[in-house]
Amino acid sequence: MSQELSPVERRVRAFLISRAKESDPDRLSGAKIEYQQLGKAIDPEENYWAWPRFRGLGDVLGNVSVFEYEHDRPLLSALVVQAGTHQAGDGFYKGLLRKRLGIQLPPEEERAYWREEIRKVVTYWNAAQGEEEPDTQAKVLALLTRIESDVREVRSLIAAG
Repeated sequence: MSQELSPVERRVRAFLISRAKESDPDRLSGAKIEYQQLGKAIDPEENYWAWPRFRGLGDVLGNVSVFEYEHDRPLLSALVVQAGTHQAGDGFYKGLLRKRLGIQLPPEEERAYWREEIRKVVTYWNAAQGEEEPDTQAKVLALLTRIESDVREVRSLIAAG
């Protein structure tokens, strides 16, 4: 049974689609975005979520990915990662895959599944010309957060010498 997305869920979805479309399929790490970056990009005034944990954002991401799954598309929430590890969190494996989608994976296969899902998201949305085109604001927000991420990466490379 297909669900309808709330306005904020549609905004998160459009942002993640834009992020995937703007990503290089040969450089999948560039498609990832931290929870904090996503929360601030979608909700800079913190009307929905507030730092430090952006409580409720995981539920929104879960609803977006269930919507995508029901429409035979890859899981957009695979792009959203924890700040410290740049990996998917337990919410992706235990909450979304196991509880909501009924996908049971042995623990040693979880990361490979997640990485493959990122590849599927980027590949799908790079090929989906014109399908559910994100709005201009979502495109701009995705580009800005990508630039911010690239600048952080450059700074860390410079600092490393």
